[in-house]
Amino acid sequence: MNISANNQREKDEDSINWEEVGLKLPTNALEQSGDKVNPYDSPQTELRVLRGATLLRLHGLQSLTDLNTALTPENVQLPGIPLQSLGQDPKAMSLAPGEWLLFSEFLDSSRLLDTVLPVVDNRCTRVLDL
Repeated sequence: MNISANNQREKDEDSINWEEVGLKLPTNALEQSGDKVNPYDSPQTELRVLRGATLLRLHGLQSLTDLNTALTPENVQLPGIPLQSLGQDPKAMSLAPGEWLLFSEFLDSSRLLDTVLPVVDNRCTRVLDL
């Protein structure tokens, strides 16, 4: 690069209003992805960041009916339809037949594990702390 081109580049950089550039930077994931419209504004859909959430993955061959009967006293219900979710906290979502994701904003992983582990048959069902 020659000296005049280098000098011109330095002048261009000096003329940048960095406050304006900062105002134009994306402020959320939708803007970063290029979406200008928020399609997640219906009353049935909530988009938010979960900090410190507990995630458990439950995978097995144990009967859904048996699992739900055993989990009822703990206020946990596993849905039978893939991508369906049930419950408030902890909430369970069916990923596939025989596979669920349990998550909680309020229970730590040891408390949620203590809720689930006693009711699963460890010969055919696994619980993973994610």
